[in-house]
Amino acid sequence: MAADKTLLTFGTLGAIVLGFIPPLITWCTEQEKFENNEKPIIKKLLNFHLTMMIAYVVSCFIPFIGGLLTLPIWIYSLVISIQAYNALTQGKDDFNAVVIDFIK
Repeated sequence: MAADKTLLTFGTLGAIVLGFIPPLITWCTEQEKFENNEKPIIKKLLNFHLTMMIAYVVSCFIPFIGGLLTLPIWIYSLVISIQAYNALTQGKDDFNAVVIDFIK
C-alpha cells in the first residue's frame, strides 16, 4: 500500500516553512506505507532538515556574520526541498544534499 501523496507533499514542501517538523510527521505516520523510492527521500529530507536546524543554531552563536548566514541557509534549504519534491514526483530514489545521518 502506497503512502498518501498529500502527506508526502506536505512532508517535502511543508519543510520549506516549518523546518524538520513536516518530514518528521510524515516519517512517523507513514513509515510502514512507503514505496521503495519514497522511504529514502523522506528519510534523507528529515536528516537534511535536522542538519539545517543545527546550522541555524550554530549560525546564531557566530558573532557578526551569524545573522548573514541565515538567509543562505534558508535558500539552500528551499532549493533542496524542491529537489526532494521533484525526485519524489518523478519516482527517483535520491537527491543531492549535504546531510548528517541521524535516522538510519
